[in-house]
Amino acid sequence: MAPPPAQPFSLFKTLTSSKAPQDYPVAELIKRLLLVVGHEICSPLYSRNILSSYQVVSTARDILDHIQQITIAEDSSESDAWASFEQYIELIEPTETRVPSIILLLELLPVAEKETSRQHEPDDSNGVDGYVAWVGNWQTTRDAVKTALTGLTNIITAQHDDFLRAQNSSLPQLDIQTLRQQDDKSYIQTLFIPDELAQFRRSQKVGTLPSEILKSFKRIDIRYDNETTVVWYTKLAMMLNAIYRLASKKISGGQDDAVPIFQRRLTNIPKIWTSAKDLVDAVQQLVVNEKLEVSHVELKWKALVDALKEISPITPPNYAEIVKLIRDIRRPFYGQAVALVKLFRVLATHFGRKENCTNPEMLSSLQAAMEELKKSLESASTKIATAIMATDLPDDTRAEIEAQFGQAEKVLEECFESFKPESEELTKWQTQISQAKAADKKRVEEFKTRIQSKTYVDSPGSDSTTIEVLVQQSANANPSSFTYTVKTDMRMSALLWRVAQDNPQAIAKATFKSLQEPKKVIGMDAQVKTPHLKKFGESSQFRKAISPSGEGKSSLKVSRILLKLVRARYTSKKFKSKLSAGKDSRPSKNTYGFQERTEQELSKTQRQRDVKKAKGAGRVTIEICHAGV
Repeated sequence: MAPPPAQPFSLFKTLTSSKAPQDYPVAELIKRLLLVVGHEICSPLYSRNILSSYQVVSTARDILDHIQQITIAEDSSESDAWASFEQYIELIEPTETRVPSIILLLELLPVAEKETSRQHEPDDSNGVDGYVAWVGNWQTTRDAVKTALTGLTNIITAQHDDFLRAQNSSLPQLDIQTLRQQDDKSYIQTLFIPDELAQFRRSQKVGTLPSEILKSFKRIDIRYDNETTVVWYTKLAMMLNAIYRLASKKISGGQDDAVPIFQRRLTNIPKIWTSAKDLVDAVQQLVVNEKLEVSHVELKWKALVDALKEISPITPPNYAEIVKLIRDIRRPFYGQAVALVKLFRVLATHFGRKENCTNPEMLSSLQAAMEELKKSLESASTKIATAIMATDLPDDTRAEIEAQFGQAEKVLEECFESFKPESEELTKWQTQISQAKAADKKRVEEFKTRIQSKTYVDSPGSDSTTIEVLVQQSANANPSSFTYTVKTDMRMSALLWRVAQDNPQAIAKATFKSLQEPKKVIGMDAQVKTPHLKKFGESSQFRKAISPSGEGKSSLKVSRILLKLVRARYTSKKFKSKLSAGKDSRPSKNTYGFQERTEQELSKTQRQRDVKKAKGAGRVTIEICHAGV
């Protein structure tokens, strides 16, 4: 028997597509939220609580279909108009009783967005705090999915019979508890896959305790039908995973050269693993005795987190946020903003030193200074942007910005006094900030008196004619031609600058010549409308006369003529007779600037090289003509 044909499957459409033949605006909000939440949950990046989340979207879709089915049935009523009206408006109440489904989807949306934004992975850059937040995010997501699923299911349960009749459904209902248990099992399995675990097991520097902890953890006979034990068992698995990751993570930048942090502080390792072992035992006791107080497990959890923080380097703030804000600051606050950021950099550098980077008090002080500076920069950027010109700021707005910068300066000075960085004096920085403020004020005054009175924003006016100019140049063996649209009063120096955009070599050694008068050099101060430049097209012979300079295969017309003369001299009977008579044995300079040689000695390549020398190697000849008005 042949297998049934494959059926197309789209997860997003399967979960979100309505089965009702018609949609009514009364349920439009539920439909919109269903599509948005479904988009996040169906993302490949959504990797936790998957089955439960699918059921949430599917259940919300079923409720939406139920509302539409009732509305359609009422809309097709054959009773009189008033009766139909009464029946229809009565649907508003049962629809409104399902409004909690909207709230549930709204609460689930930000959770799903965090999951798809990679927040299901630990933030390695933030040390132990990043892993603690990672565990917290998992629990928040799990609780949100559970709440949404329970709430939507209760809506269906309240009108179970009516719901099934309206849906005409005989499909088996998925067990919610089974879905959630499967999600928990699947996630726990992923926590012990990283290579760091296998590498760390082979390490002999920490004894056998890590392996014993793993064995004890795997011996825990977890029951997935107990909510409390499942949560703590999963949190334990995540924290053990964090320990192994941190133990294998390389750290550099002011610390010992790229060594695992546990190996950097060997004396603290027993405390870490002892705390981990105590937490495993506490969870084991909770699984065996479900009546045990959870507070006992919470104490062991806190002890392990504190032990990890003792040996972990403190992650400094993201200084790049401050640097980026400077881009949006204009006068009259640019100078002092730069001075304050430079002062903050001194403090950040001092904190980054090996003896300071693990000091939580210094970190707290630095973070406070950074937040105050960041607040002043953001405020200045926003308020300055509202003015057309920086000098147009109202007095009250200017005073607000100055007050905020003053507060930031005060906090930075307090941080400076606390840090006491070597080779730095606070009075020096206070002077620099004062000078920056004075420079800001001076620049604004100069702007008002010298610049603001000007109104031009376009190119200078010109009454000259716009024409097309054909430029042919040859700086190497490949001549090139370009056509430019310019004003007739443009200087040759400006035209040269434009030509150099296409050929940078032209700017070094350039000579302007007219194709009509090739022997006459045009000065750089001359204008394009110079009378001796013949307009293109006036003479049928002129176009034929255009011949770009070059060498090799693209030799000049003039160069080819010169080469013919050289060949004629070398091959003349008179020259050969001199050679046969033994006269003129020493090569002499001829009138063309070449040494006389035998025809055999003068290869084609050599003759071309001589021609190049005669014409002036390295020079760029720019021949121009008017291509049209």
